[in-house]
Amino acid sequence: MVRIVLSTAPMFVCGFWFLALVTDVLHYNRAKLTLAVFMLVATLHLFCQAAYCSLEYDLTRRIDPVYVFTCLAVFPLYYLYVKTLTDPEGITLRSLWVLLPAILSSLVSFVLYRFMPVEETNAFVHQVLYRENGDYVFSMAGQLQKINTLFVKIALPCEIVPVFLYGFKRIRAYNAQVAEYYSNQEGKAIDVSRWFLFAFIITSALCAIFNAIGRHTFIQPVEMLFIPSGLYVLMLFPLGFAGFRQEFMITDLLRDESREESTFEAMPENFSEKQFKQNLFLLIGKEEIYTKPNLRITDVAVRLGCSRNYLSRFLNQKLQTNFSDFINKFRVEHAKRLLSLTSEMRITSAQIVDAAGFASESSFYRIFKSIEGKSPKAWKSTHLQQN
Repeated sequence: MVRIVLSTAPMFVCGFWFLALVTDVLHYNRAKLTLAVFMLVATLHLFCQAAYCSLEYDLTRRIDPVYVFTCLAVFPLYYLYVKTLTDPEGITLRSLWVLLPAILSSLVSFVLYRFMPVEETNAFVHQVLYRENGDYVFSMAGQLQKINTLFVKIALPCEIVPVFLYGFKRIRAYNAQVAEYYSNQEGKAIDVSRWFLFAFIITSALCAIFNAIGRHTFIQPVEMLFIPSGLYVLMLFPLGFAGFRQEFMITDLLRDESREESTFEAMPENFSEKQFKQNLFLLIGKEEIYTKPNLRITDVAVRLGCSRNYLSRFLNQKLQTNFSDFINKFRVEHAKRLLSLTSEMRITSAQIVDAAGFASESSFYRIFKSIEGKSPKAWKSTHLQQN
């Protein structure tokens, strides 16, 4: 009973997120559809793992081609999910080549099993997959099946590195676009600093390690299953949670940009960068338009009489910042003024969030700490001690 629970727990976690994603009709988009496919393939993969760890020899033999496919398809599918979030083209036929190793290897496995008699397939399961002692002499088909199994073991870690590198590169570029347009990134940017990237890295490392040392290592004693089962559950759940919450994608950003593009394409002939900078700080600092939670770069560009692209370049090149960070610095200064009030004039975090223009309390705490290096409470305590 313990073996069954431990071997099937990760499968049920993935299955849960698959059902949650396909039934979330109110927030349905192509990214969630891709993530649902990823979770479905991961569920099938973990089903194969559960059958293996439960010592279901006959079932393991029958579904081994499925295991081969899911083993090599799960990480490319996660990359395709990131691509749908960050690339306006989404998934194209050209991008599906990343699934080619999984498709070809699983087809080879399926065909070779058809050429192997039942006695040989049983010997293959026991001697090769479970690493049990035996002296069966394999045919050419059996030898090729062993080579294919070795290929899967080598190909999996080779997939992880490019998937991580190219996926992370896409996420960083996407987040930079979001930061250039929105002052509040909550619900829009992909949070690679916490669960999203951390869970992906750990899950990738676990798959590579378990694949390298072999699945058979964790079969006996049964307590050994606590290691892969517990780690997979802890890592897969936040992957599903982060994806389920991520409703914003690149097409939403492009739609907002197209709707609100400034009509100004050039600056006046008597334009002065010094005067432009003064006007910018006057608009943001004196008029406090940063207190508008949904402030966008187009709102500021229109007020300044310039194009969105020019304002973005000015912030990047002259002030070495992006629009979101620029606005949030004013919001943090506003919050610090409110936190500096005497203890008799109590003000809540919710009031600070509303007054300074933060999207939520969680974003207020995160942004404040990233700029000041300490939480609002710690900053206030230090300020009161110094004064």
